[in-house]
Amino acid sequence: MRARKGFTMIELAIVLVIIGLIMGAVLKGRSLIDNAKIKNLVSQVKKFEILQLTFLDRYGRYAGDGDNDGFVDVRALNLKKSDFDDKPSETFLQKRLQDPDAPFAELEAANLMPEVPNSVHTKTVYGGVIYFASYSPEEFSDYNVIVLRGIPCYALKSLDATIDGVEDATQGFVRGVEESKVGDKEWDQLCKSESENASVVYFYDRQP
Repeated sequence: MRARKGFTMIELAIVLVIIGLIMGAVLKGRSLIDNAKIKNLVSQVKKFEILQLTFLDRYGRYAGDGDNDGFVDVRALNLKKSDFDDKPSETFLQKRLQDPDAPFAELEAANLMPEVPNSVHTKTVYGGVIYFASYSPEEFSDYNVIVLRGIPCYALKSLDATIDGVEDATQGFVRGVEESKVGDKEWDQLCKSESENASVVYFYDRQP
């Protein structure tokens, strides 16, 4: 009878090495993509900050601050994409107006942002939403913030570490948000897993 032929140990070793190389390349590629997305997110947040500071330098107030009290009129930290309807009540604000579209409309009117739908302005590389608002932890204590919602925890932790130098959702310029409460919980309380979505605010002019 003809002897059955199988793989030799050398052939099996070569196959395992090839599989290992392929897996390593896939994991490396995934890591590079994740790092690129994180850098994109950090860049977007810093770009939003620069836009507000440029508008402040040019007009003496922040975009979206209709009553010129130093703070963006929008105070909601839980907005969704559907809350931006591309129908601002005014192009340049003359009074206090809690319209989430207003900051983008003013930045467009000042030629600091391209005239595109706010679904484009507010979109991040992870989906979710990014926008301007103000936060009032207590009476007579307001802060201007950039809000990021619906972003994976691993990306928000990297954003926090990049800007503040440490992953701490309760302190610094980047702080976690849960049910409109800012900085009340640590990352391990906000995130059950690294891929779970969460929200943060970035204090771009001063922090509590």
